[in-house]
Amino acid sequence: MRRLCYQHFVNEIPFIAFALLWSIGVQAQRVDPPGWWRSLQGGEVEVLVRFAEAPVGVPSVETKGPIEVVGPVKVAPSGRDGFVSLQLLPGAGACELVFHWPGGERRSVPFTHHGDAPARLPQGLRPHDTMYLLMPDRFANGDPENDDVPGMRERGTDRTNFERRHGGDLKGVTSKLRELEELGITALWMTPVVENDMERTSYHGYAATDLYRVDPRLGDWDDYRTLIDEAHARGIRVVHDWVPNHWGANHPLLVEPVDPAWVHGAYSPTNYRGATVADPHALPAERAAFEAGWFARAMPDLDQTQPHLARYLTQAALWTLATTGADALRIDTYTYPDPAFMAEHTAAIRAAFPDVFLFGEAWVYSAAEQARLVAGSPFEPGASSGLHATCDFQTYFALRDGLREAPGWETGLSRWYQALAQDFLYAHPERQVTLLDNHDLDRWRHTAGDDATALMGWALVMMGRGIPCIYSGSELGWSVPAAPDGLVRPDFPGGWEGDERDGFRPLTLTEEERWWLERIKRLSAFRWYHPELMAAPLTQSIPQGGWYWMEHRTATEAVTVYVNRSDEPRQVKGERPGFDVIEGVGVDAEWDVAPGSCRVIYTSF
Repeated sequence: MRRLCYQHFVNEIPFIAFALLWSIGVQAQRVDPPGWWRSLQGGEVEVLVRFAEAPVGVPSVETKGPIEVVGPVKVAPSGRDGFVSLQLLPGAGACELVFHWPGGERRSVPFTHHGDAPARLPQGLRPHDTMYLLMPDRFANGDPENDDVPGMRERGTDRTNFERRHGGDLKGVTSKLRELEELGITALWMTPVVENDMERTSYHGYAATDLYRVDPRLGDWDDYRTLIDEAHARGIRVVHDWVPNHWGANHPLLVEPVDPAWVHGAYSPTNYRGATVADPHALPAERAAFEAGWFARAMPDLDQTQPHLARYLTQAALWTLATTGADALRIDTYTYPDPAFMAEHTAAIRAAFPDVFLFGEAWVYSAAEQARLVAGSPFEPGASSGLHATCDFQTYFALRDGLREAPGWETGLSRWYQALAQDFLYAHPERQVTLLDNHDLDRWRHTAGDDATALMGWALVMMGRGIPCIYSGSELGWSVPAAPDGLVRPDFPGGWEGDERDGFRPLTLTEEERWWLERIKRLSAFRWYHPELMAAPLTQSIPQGGWYWMEHRTATEAVTVYVNRSDEPRQVKGERPGFDVIEGVGVDAEWDVAPGSCRVIYTSF
């Protein structure tokens, strides 16, 4: 049992402000994190303790269990929040921090020593993976009992309103894992699952109000662990969506601020220009406006240069991975927080979990801007970060623009060719997460404009380098704009009792939806059956007159994508008969590629 006197903190803050932190008979409102492991950060952790009322007097503190207090305890400007640094000692079990007040009152704060190392460890992602993105609230309702949770600001569900919650949850996602496995999915990315106690549009998950609580309308940590365990049993890795840039305005630590400096002032919108971060000619005021501006009024922008906040965020990420065993973090709005913090943040996560996979959302407009963020880049923050990859918007932009314009030296398929030609900027381009659409973009089929062009995009992304990400519903050929974004976030059919259609049961779908599902499923299944081939190096031809091909090849097999954007048919003479992956039929040693079409041909030697 160890005892630490708090008297020396009086010199750090005015006595009156300090006295407001403690009162006789008060209970702890929150303890973040509520537990820790010796393998994380050398067993050191800074615990935020918030008390419900304003106590009187200066306490001392003692520990019970295999933990000890290290160094001075810091009292936050709020006067009711304290930061206690702990060192975990050999052992495990329930522990206590016991606060003693001069008047004889004592209160215990629970803390759990989880032992040496987490039982669940991230497994990471692989270049041959096929990822599936879904919004839990819009995918499947496995537990109608949590549709309406008393105490939450947004109550109930309304499936006719795309701004309201619809009732999907973690149990619902778990119930569909078999179908995802049959689709060929090997990695599952869900939008954030932590509590979002906001008055409206809380379904999307990006306005966190508690990093240590699963949103009760989605389930709880046990539900999340069950989902991950069952996904692993089916060979599916799980991506946790992580948001260190901002919280929801209703987060208790912002409503009653731990420290006003944790937020970049009053609401002022960001300019959304990520280029200002690396631009050597940027106006300092515009760079500051990008980093310190709020992404949205309901999402206060966090200042990660504040040391306690920086530790709070990093520890929350480590605790989440240790608690759940999630395999990867997709890091939202990666370019918006303080760059030095993001480098340290990702490096710390990699140090604690060497096999975790980290990829960032970086909506930037050049390969150089994108690549500099990734570990292995000679430029900061990549030079000191742990980021494995980004969401590859460069290949997305190339397809979005190139497949809707006439062939040319700089246009058409040349955009895709040039995007891949920039892969020398990455240490591992095969790790990039590629996409045709997501929950913020128009559906790809709408973007492409016609089905032949849309199929070309699918062939190039699914058979290209990197980890392709399918946004839930796009495999059914859905075609709507993101105007507003709620239009591209509908319920997946078959996830609710009474649904007449089921996205995983072709006989319930329209003929058009079946056509798309069959072809996307063949592409994803091919990736599943040929992991070594899909991880093999990619070669590509120079586009000429609208004709282009790219290929993965090993000593025993090859898969080649042929795209013909010209007005004339092209005939290809292969090495031997092969297999048309998209159509699911065999082909002779010679085959045609019709004008305005594509083919994916597999050959074994």
